[in-house]
Amino acid sequence: MCGGLVEHPAADGQDPWQGDDPLRRAVLALDDELSLDNDANLGAVGEYRRGALAHTQNLVYLTGEVGVGGGVIINGALMRGSSGYGGEVGHITLMQDGPLCGCGRRGCFEALVGIGSIIQQAAPDLAGSTAQPLTDLAAKVAEVARRAEAGDPRTTAALVRVGEWLGRGSAILLNLFNPQALILGGYFVTLAPWIMPPARRTLAAHTIAPNLGGCQVALSTLGFTAAARGGASSIIDAIDTARLPLPRGGSAAHR
Repeated sequence: MCGGLVEHPAADGQDPWQGDDPLRRAVLALDDELSLDNDANLGAVGEYRRGALAHTQNLVYLTGEVGVGGGVIINGALMRGSSGYGGEVGHITLMQDGPLCGCGRRGCFEALVGIGSIIQQAAPDLAGSTAQPLTDLAAKVAEVARRAEAGDPRTTAALVRVGEWLGRGSAILLNLFNPQALILGGYFVTLAPWIMPPARRTLAAHTIAPNLGGCQVALSTLGFTAAARGGASSIIDAIDTARLPLPRGGSAAHR
């Protein structure tokens, strides 16, 4: 679809659109303009528009996938920040000299509760080489859940630790944004029976507002479709507000 091309530089400061990158060549080869966004932002929009807590005016969405991204809705609008870096909650430093994060820093929220870290802690035999990206994630997460269900001590202890770090990181978000809802998506939903009890306890202990400031902590009901739903909703909104050109050859009806 059409729209403005939104560029989000990598965490290391390098512009991903510079150089002879295949994605860059493919984008520049298109006749129409593109509108790009990250999955956390689109997931937050999807939750706002179609989730179980749809139309909650102030919410935070955590992706819970390979990385940990955050999408923040404030007064019904997506928070982007002054240069597009708003919502990079996965790179809040929680542990000094902690595990290495994909961004090159140590002790990030993502390095402690991202799915790669979860598998490494809970089922290291499934993690493989740290130099290679994880594959077959759904199967590996299902195996972690199976071991936890069977009461494997290493697995359950690791998931408790993950839940505690999830609660600590989430408390920072509640203290910053005081949202009405915190929605956890991705693999957090699959592992919720084991990570949510310690997460809720830690969240309550580290959130300054009594009773979490009225925040409802919920699991996404959209699964891995949240970002796609958010992208579709963004396109519809852009057409409705005339921010995108209508299809060639005639007028188009609204929804």
